Amino acid sequence: MVELGGYVGYSAIRFGDALRRAGGKQYLSLEINSDYAAVAGKLVELAGLGDIVRIIVAPAHLTLVRLVHDKIIDHVELLFLDHFKDRYLPDLWLVERLGLLKRGVSTIVADNIGRGPTLEYLAYLQADTADKRKKIEQSGARVDLDRAELLQAVRAKSEEAAVTAIENVAGDPSLEYETELHEFTGRHPSHKDGVAITEVKA
Repeated sequence: MVELGGYVGYSAIRFGDALRRAGGKQYLSLEINSDYAAVAGKLVELAGLGDIVRIIVAPAHLTLVRLVHDKIIDHVELLFLDHFKDRYLPDLWLVERLGLLKRGVSTIVADNIGRGPTLEYLAYLQADTADKRKKIEQSGARVDLDRAELLQAVRAKSEEAAVTAIENVAGDPSLEYETELHEFTGRHPSHKDGVAITEVKA
């Protein structure tokens, strides 16, 4: 399991414990803020999950490519999106391009769905292949980088150059999804929120 946006470790502890009890082996929490990550690390250790939860401090998209490059992951069974909302769709496209989503195996869970950039993310998941291609074309995302070139981009460059090279990569419109949106109201009645649970269809 991989989560993008760990904050101070609440989800890593809850999911990490469930993952271990289910026989899972590795939970990777990608957090860009070093202060949040430090707090999360201490809480994870306190919860006794240091053997299964690993917290990595760096931009999520850079970390994803490095994890593949270093052969730490070759697929993701459960991807949890809970970071910057305007990165949901670009990072999904990167995960697609890296080949980390396996048909009939992978599930994506996205929190705080229902407003702003998350609506674009949801629309992409629910679009057919032709509409996905159109959305990618209209976005201006880079279509010139294949998986091998993405891995090469992080090997010899500075972190800043690598982040720039891979931050807007076109996805794989051939992947088909089945998404359930679970909506709820927050503490304020006008605060609409939701969780999108997406299966990669076989």
